[in-house]
Amino acid sequence: TLGYHSNIEPKADVVKWVQVDLGAAREIEQIILFPSHEAYAGYPGPGFGFPVRFKLEACDDAAFGKDVTVVADRTAADVPNPGNAPQVFAPEKPITARYVRLTATKLWERTNDFALAVSELAVLGGGENLAAGKSVTALDSIEAGASWGRKHLVDGFFGTTSFELAAKGTSNSPSNGYHSAIMPAADHEKWVQIDLGESTPLDEIVLIPARPVDFADTP
Repeated sequence: TLGYHSNIEPKADVVKWVQVDLGAAREIEQIILFPSHEAYAGYPGPGFGFPVRFKLEACDDAAFGKDVTVVADRTAADVPNPGNAPQVFAPEKPITARYVRLTATKLWERTNDFALAVSELAVLGGGENLAAGKSVTALDSIEAGASWGRKHLVDGFFGTTSFELAAKGTSNSPSNGYHSAIMPAADHEKWVQIDLGESTPLDEIVLIPARPVDFADTP
């Protein structure tokens, strides 16, 4: 799946929004936006549809009419296209809210027209992706079956290889990941490698930061 895609507009300064209902008020520690990757009409793919100016908000009111917490505000200046790099945002301190909304105030240029597209929106809290499989609403949306659609914003898949961010409802890893031996200074070289078994074409390499669960939370 490719993610969420708004309707197409003839100009950039049209406001679009899409939001996730977490089902109940939950403590939010981080919000991650995963850019879409779609080659279209000469565009090579990375960062397809990523908003030029946007904000991320959290609220207990589905209409975002009162008591809105701004998690990130990137509306004052154009944001460089992130390519395939996930964009991580964290409130100054953990907040509790039911709804998370992404609002684009300046749209990405497609081909002499403009739109908002994002592959995945993850909401992290308590060691899990609170947004996985949850309900998504939007101002408007292109619904195109297995490619674009509101539900694809939280289906746990992103990137050129449909990497699975989190299985629905079971996003906790059974392990903490790889950890080198500890050294007394920073200027020590460390390496770790994977044997794929045979030579194979590579489209992308994704590093997922560790978030150990057996001591104080340190993303």
